[in-house]
Amino acid sequence: MNVMGRRLFCTNSDTLTYLYTSVAQSISLSGTVTSDPVVYTDSDSVVVTERTLQSTVEVGSCICIFGTGSRAGYSENTVYMYDVVSSDAVPYEPLPVPEPVYSACMLNPTTMLVVHSTSMSVIELDPGLFERFTDAD
Repeated sequence: MNVMGRRLFCTNSDTLTYLYTSVAQSISLSGTVTSDPVVYTDSDSVVVTERTLQSTVEVGSCICIFGTGSRAGYSENTVYMYDVVSSDAVPYEPLPVPEPVYSACMLNPTTMLVVHSTSMSVIELDPGLFERFTDAD
């Protein structure tokens, strides 16, 4: 698999993280550096042969990854939610706009602004996306 791309972002904790397409590398304020593989859990059996990272944005405790992927001879825009704890990148439905994502940011905790090459999208996120394991037994 051929992988490309890197974006800088700050997590909610006191850690600065570089997200490469296949590795997340973090450095804490104390200077501790960690590297974790990004595990893409695609839901179908078609293998992604090339992946390019285009943009990232923090969404609650996860990171939304926008990119492109090549599979079975065609290219598609992809959306994954990356869990910084488990290192899993779970696929989500692609955006309805068939253009690549150039940038994205959160306007408020449940609204995302996404910039494409010729347009912008405002996306209301499902509040259930932010519900993590809240049952403390």
